[in-house]
Amino acid sequence: MYIIKLLFELYIIILILRFFLQLFAANNYNVFTRWIITLTNPVIKPCEKLLPTHSRFNWACLIAILFIKMIELLLLIWLQLQSWPHLGGLILVSIGDLLYLTANIFFYSIILQAIMSWITMINQKYFAIQDPLYSLTRPLLRPVQRIIPTVGGLDLSAIPVLIGLQLIKVYLFVPIITLGIQLIFS
Repeated sequence: MYIIKLLFELYIIILILRFFLQLFAANNYNVFTRWIITLTNPVIKPCEKLLPTHSRFNWACLIAILFIKMIELLLLIWLQLQSWPHLGGLILVSIGDLLYLTANIFFYSIILQAIMSWITMINQKYFAIQDPLYSLTRPLLRPVQRIIPTVGGLDLSAIPVLIGLQLIKVYLFVPIITLGIQLIFS
């Protein structure tokens, strides 16, 4: 059961990365971005025929993420309880869990970008992953960077963003998941 959850979660993370890298106009010719696109094309390409992308907003990817998450939860609930969950609760838990996972992706991307910025000063061979990380984290960090200037060459804008992501997870996404779980078991 843990292997099923792990495989679903890894693929969902890759799909979420594809969605946001496309939304934030990341370089599609980057090796890391091409790898993500190649891994997700078998699921996204057929869906794009029904739901076309609208100004970088990939509806097919977003619906595929939600659908795969719901399949994962259905499968896990069925394996544990041998019963079908309430559809409203399943949708609510799926959305809450995806929002929570997305916040975690941004949280760890910001941390990884900070670490990679130190490493690439020493060795440029890690640049392939730093460009997509920058594209992914720039929309979150840029507004805070306008307010909090760099101090002695040190960018402190990541700290309030990281704290904000944690607060949003705890006070917004966890209650959504909890409400969905209550609906599933009611």
